[in-house]
Amino acid sequence: MIAGVGNAEREQGARVDLLEPLIDPEEDLRRLADSGTDLVIVSNEFDLAVDSVVADYPDVRWVAVDPAAVHIESSNLTEIHFAVEESAFVAGVAAALSSETRSIAFVGGYQTFRTERSRNGFEQGARWADPGIAVTSMFIGPVIDPVAAAETREDLALEIATGMYGDNVDVIFHDAGPAGAGIVRAATKRSNDGTQVWMIGSDSDEYLTRREADRDVVLSSTLKRFDIAVEMAIAAYLDEDLAPGETFLDLANDGVALSRAGGHLATIDGELKNLEGDLAFGHVQVSPHAERPPAWQQDADVFVELTQSDEGCAIDRITMDGVQLGDAEIGTSLTVERDDVVVAQLTNASSDVAAVALRPVPIGTTGSELVAEERAGVVPAGSLGVIHAISTAQLGGSTGAAAVISGEPISISCVLGVPSSTSTAHYPLIVSPS
Repeated sequence: MIAGVGNAEREQGARVDLLEPLIDPEEDLRRLADSGTDLVIVSNEFDLAVDSVVADYPDVRWVAVDPAAVHIESSNLTEIHFAVEESAFVAGVAAALSSETRSIAFVGGYQTFRTERSRNGFEQGARWADPGIAVTSMFIGPVIDPVAAAETREDLALEIATGMYGDNVDVIFHDAGPAGAGIVRAATKRSNDGTQVWMIGSDSDEYLTRREADRDVVLSSTLKRFDIAVEMAIAAYLDEDLAPGETFLDLANDGVALSRAGGHLATIDGELKNLEGDLAFGHVQVSPHAERPPAWQQDADVFVELTQSDEGCAIDRITMDGVQLGDAEIGTSLTVERDDVVVAQLTNASSDVAAVALRPVPIGTTGSELVAEERAGVVPAGSLGVIHAISTAQLGGSTGAAAVISGEPISISCVLGVPSSTSTAHYPLIVSPS
């Protein structure tokens, strides 16, 4: 964004003040508005604060760049989004053409409309290039959870990526924010151990921002051109042409791109350039929407209610296709229809932080076997295994996670204590496809 500010000052003659988010972003924005600022452009660090102040300052023009959540509609508010599905589509093609194993993956931090666009574009691009390629997608957290802070969980991203690389995946594209550092670590370790694997970064050019020792695994990065977004907003405002509502920056207006830094895509660069042109002119279509919405947005076929106390995790109720099942003991194994959606809701009645995690387990494993394994009662840091979703509840609160049961069985795990540290874990239920 700073580059865009500098260009606007030089080319438009605007005076621009930069403000980093402090302790109280809403107070920062009100101070700016009260000082007579005409145009306020905010990044997503100010997301929640924007909704609170826009209506109180109707004479100030507000621009939210890359907001994580859709804001209120207002005649003085403009949202600038990036068509990340387009750059992710190109990343999917690059991953498919670079993969030796024909098995690639996507890892997201938590699921929002932005990360879903990235996932959808990546999956579509990969299958456009190679219809038979295997594409696995996982999220660290199912929804935005300030306590779990999935986008900061480098430890969980490391675990997920290590498991994927161990399962023959050789390219992972992430849209996981700072947690993506864990994917870089996993790729570097796997490659240093003798098996070359790759990762594709997001938002900024990770070939330039990662350590030199990690650059040999950075295949590319999808880029959001914040500088162009800021320049465009300032120019439109000065021309009295800044429209309220949503605006999308895409390949056609250079708002998104796929980095070529490092030269790892040199052998397929011509194909990618042709594809980018076809996408920009609409000759190739990419949808921001999945064929099926993410699990947490679907109606549950199986709804599991759990309570975590200091003594352990208890199953309160299991509802399947609208019918409540009988009492379920710890270690229950439940068989459902393939592609059923399972939602686990956890109430924290303990004196500590509690979490619910959904993760695959080896086919043939039973709930009672997992219970036997957890008798020791302690899960060391970094041993939660490959995770589809994890969400954390504060004291006295509740949280939920969801998964589609499509292949391997899924264990529903209760964790007492912050998952990144030594914790007590219980495995009350395994759900398997028929």
